[in-house]
Amino acid sequence: DVKVFDDMGNYIKRLNHFFFGRRENSDHEVTKKKEKTPGDHLGREYTKTSHCVGAHWYDGANGYSDQEAPTLAIAFSNGTVQMSRGIEDTHPLEIDTGMALLGCKWNPNGSILALCGNTHGGIDNDSMNIVKFYSPFGEQLSALKVPGSGGVPSIAWEGTGLRVALAYGGSIYIASIREPQYIWSSIPSTVVFAFSK
Repeated sequence: DVKVFDDMGNYIKRLNHFFFGRRENSDHEVTKKKEKTPGDHLGREYTKTSHCVGAHWYDGANGYSDQEAPTLAIAFSNGTVQMSRGIEDTHPLEIDTGMALLGCKWNPNGSILALCGNTHGGIDNDSMNIVKFYSPFGEQLSALKVPGSGGVPSIAWEGTGLRVALAYGGSIYIASIREPQYIWSSIPSTVVFAFSK
């Protein structure tokens, strides 16, 4: 269950969940959202034992990259992420990351969602730590492999959104995120570029 409370601790509502094409609403009914078999592309089955491993709500303090962009991300252990435009959104986005998730965090301006966890890869089916970066509309932007196995349980963004700190075991890894790609043009003796604050 994901329940919503106000700033005084008063219960507001139970949040709707969407899993692999199935929707569980606040009345505990399960209705069909899409025509696809749960877990068919991952070779694993949907289970009710999946639990919430992270929730992060971008508060809009640094503006929005797009007024229609989702701001609430809820990550589940089975690798799914529900991204919605608030608690009343009836059509949230669903991302299937293909990895076991341990946490999620929006960058300081709400334009990139970092999802940390682990995945199985290679012939030996070795566990691999990984952080995947997504746009607010569910497009995977990049992935970062982290040494070790067992998953990256925690992530934090630097204030500029250009670096992340990853906690793993007794270590903290700091990674630089690629510089933003500016829209630019030039005319004789002048360069003009645009960027989002």
